[in-house]
Amino acid sequence: MDIRAAEISAILKSQIANFGVEADVSDVGQVLSVGDGIARIHGLDNVQAGEMVEFTKAGVNAFTEALHYELKGTGVTCTLLAPGPVRDAVVPEDQKSIVDRVVPDFLWTTYDSCSRETLEGMSKNQRRVVPGPLSKAMNIISKAAPTGLIAPLVGKFYSKMGE
Repeated sequence: MDIRAAEISAILKSQIANFGVEADVSDVGQVLSVGDGIARIHGLDNVQAGEMVEFTKAGVNAFTEALHYELKGTGVTCTLLAPGPVRDAVVPEDQKSIVDRVVPDFLWTTYDSCSRETLEGMSKNQRRVVPGPLSKAMNIISKAAPTGLIAPLVGKFYSKMGE
């Protein structure tokens, strides 16, 4: 990913020139760079240094996809991990969360399995790693069936988690 010094410089100059002027609050921003778990962003006026910013799943997917292709041929890879439900052991009935009650035990994956599949996928420069039986099934179904048919079913499944 190219760091455009002129673009960043122009952004900084405009921010300095407008210092003290009433801010135009925005909920839309741009990612300038990403590294070491830190994303440098511009345009989200309400975000303070060190504050966590939430991306939607679609946003993370799109960003990872774009970054994967942009990094092609550089020796640097980018892989999205979409594991679904992960845990190490079967949870006793009285300690189950909403997710534990909705998702049957056989659909969970373990941390070891998730890690193994992720490292294997990264070594093959996969764009996306989908460990675990539930996520794999949903991934296959989403590729084969029309969204209009699948979305209401998945919505019903996830709505049970909110009960």
